[in-house]
Amino acid sequence: MPSPSTDRHPTAPPFQRLRLGAVCPDAGLPPLFDGESWTHLGDPSYRPVEPLWRRVAGLLRRPSPAAGVRFQPWVYRKGDRLPFEDGAFSLVVTEDYLQRLFFDETLALLRECRRVLRVGGVLRVAVPDADLRTYARPEPPGYPDRRMPFTHPAKHRTRWSVYMLAETLTLAGLQPVPLVYCTRDGAFQDAVPGFRTAGYEGVADPLVFTLDCVRNRRALIVDGVRR
Repeated sequence: MPSPSTDRHPTAPPFQRLRLGAVCPDAGLPPLFDGESWTHLGDPSYRPVEPLWRRVAGLLRRPSPAAGVRFQPWVYRKGDRLPFEDGAFSLVVTEDYLQRLFFDETLALLRECRRVLRVGGVLRVAVPDADLRTYARPEPPGYPDRRMPFTHPAKHRTRWSVYMLAETLTLAGLQPVPLVYCTRDGAFQDAVPGFRTAGYEGVADPLVFTLDCVRNRRALIVDGVRR
């Protein structure tokens, strides 16, 4: 289990990273996420809603972590603490997950993310830009299926915009920096942060300065910087 930066083993990687809500990593996981600098938390039984042929194919194999990937089974419930010490990570990434939580659950989880981030650490959030996106149709209400109950793990429970996500990160005690989003006026913004970008003073993890850790570049992407 990663330890805070002030109490790190001298042979440990200089940066520790966490993926939250990850689908159980398999052999198709990009090399970026391999290795001992990453810890993956997620529900090993979860599978996104897919075409029938993919669902049938998925039944033929049981998901299991790829060799060398640190995957810990994890299902979040409001009030749960992340199983790590304070200040354990330089980067936390959550993609395609927070839309499947209710707002109060998300806020509680983001506060936990702040706790496990080091000062100068970054939480990178990628979720569907449900209503404001101009590069695709808005997400249908009740996605992925109006008939699907809200108890289903794939049900989208919160519709995010850049304004709502930035405000939520602020409420969680993080400094929001929007990167990829659509404005209320329909403008599409797409930025990759640099070392000199405002808001990233004191940030050291080099993976923050690329969007390679987000697999869907058309998602709504907002960083929250720990101060």
